[in-house]
Amino acid sequence: MRLRVLGPIEVVADDGHVAPLAPKARQLLAVLALHAPSAVPVDELTSLLWDDPPPAATKSIQAHVSRLRSALGAAGSIELTGVGYVLRAAPGATDLEALAAHRATARRWLDDSRYDEAAAALAAARALWRGAVEMPDTVAAHGLASRWRREHQALLADHLAAAVEGSHPSDVVSELQEATAAEPLDERRWSLLVRALHRAGDVPGALRAFQSARAALAEIGLEPGEDLRRAEAAALAGSAEAAPAPRPPSTVRYADTGAGRVAYTVIGDGPVATIVLNPGLVSIDGIADQPRLVRAIDRLAQHGAVACLDRRGMGLSDPVPGADPTRPPPIEQWAADVLAVSDTVGTTTVLLASSDTCLAALAVAASRPDRVRGLVLVHGYARYTRGEGYPYGVDVETAQAASDETLDVDDPGAGFDPLSHIAPSVASDLRFRRWFDEVGRRAAGPSVAAALHGAIFTADVRDLLPDVAPPVLLLHRRSCSSVDIGHARHLRDHLPDAELVLLPGADELWFVGDTDGLLTEVEHWLERRELTG
Repeated sequence: MRLRVLGPIEVVADDGHVAPLAPKARQLLAVLALHAPSAVPVDELTSLLWDDPPPAATKSIQAHVSRLRSALGAAGSIELTGVGYVLRAAPGATDLEALAAHRATARRWLDDSRYDEAAAALAAARALWRGAVEMPDTVAAHGLASRWRREHQALLADHLAAAVEGSHPSDVVSELQEATAAEPLDERRWSLLVRALHRAGDVPGALRAFQSARAALAEIGLEPGEDLRRAEAAALAGSAEAAPAPRPPSTVRYADTGAGRVAYTVIGDGPVATIVLNPGLVSIDGIADQPRLVRAIDRLAQHGAVACLDRRGMGLSDPVPGADPTRPPPIEQWAADVLAVSDTVGTTTVLLASSDTCLAALAVAASRPDRVRGLVLVHGYARYTRGEGYPYGVDVETAQAASDETLDVDDPGAGFDPLSHIAPSVASDLRFRRWFDEVGRRAAGPSVAAALHGAIFTADVRDLLPDVAPPVLLLHRRSCSSVDIGHARHLRDHLPDAELVLLPGADELWFVGDTDGLLTEVEHWLERRELTG
């Protein structure tokens, strides 16, 4: 017996016979299947099945459940728990389980850049989908139905993206042309079509597709976004990737803190004018592998050499002697790492920090203003979590739950997706996702990453803000949902010399999205403050 949910609900016997079910019973089974293995309370089932429940709704559900138990046979069972009804499907009985298995297989192939195999797995996943998921036509059920429509669209995009990168991009050109005709304002579809035509050798066709996309967007007053412009630039350049020529990793150097050495690298010529503190687990040995980051740092390096570093305990830097890798490192340790690099390069610099590294930048500027000419803080905060007198950010429990899901070594990738949270514009970019995952694994193991998260969740540098004498530029993208704009406003109001500039976009990562616009603001500020010399 098999249970098919991805389309009209069906309980199919081994001989192909489909069990006859009443419409409301089919809808009930679909709701239970989509919630499995979680139980659904009776009152929630009632609201999902009826906008105006009949007086005997509970008895009706009981009757439908009884019939479904008979129909399911070996495919599974429906149990009544203390919470509500739950579907216990037999292993391998549902198309939902097969969908998840194909998705997991595709992720493994993508990690190895085996796009043809990934595309085949995703094509098999698409083949399971026989139509719209059968749902009750109720207000409460519309949200659940919408979620599965989005899942179907995401599967379609992921399959086409893998196929475009594979050996036969021309195979999906026709489907992409139909997709862009159906949704002419979907930039992701246009980007894939331009890239597919380019990789298939039809450069004129790729450029025509870009012009069609531009015309469609112009009708509602929009210009092509970065990914679409990159696809056009690649076609114009006649290369498979609109990116700078691969550059060998810069020489790794070391600064001595007295308690361990900090790895850093210098990009550009002349004295170091800027020290970049990359967020989270972006380590220096991954910079050369990411074209977006290379371009952003190269632009900064036009105004003087740029130094980038790995905090101790991460990447290429020394571990901290005697430190417990499971305990959060103090922010003072991060500040000492930055100061060691600053003292080694021997110049007073501008610090460009983002997200969690803004904590270290503020600590450095407060304790050693003689080493800092100015601060540029992108999506910065004085503390990450809410606290007394500080209503911004997330509560500690929510932050910890997201961290636990991200670092779950037993089921990686099954829970919270940090990239979609902090960089939605590149979340569907398979190359970027692979780089992001790889550089994170090289930077820190699960225990060190958990300790890093712990430090971010508990740090609070509000007391240091009055002592930050250098000028500060605060940059915040208006639609960034991962960092509350209240953080930036708090910094603006409590720092002695700070200005806040709001930018378009939703990405927390400073080197994705409209990086050119962001760096233009940095350059203008450096000029106004006479910090470029």
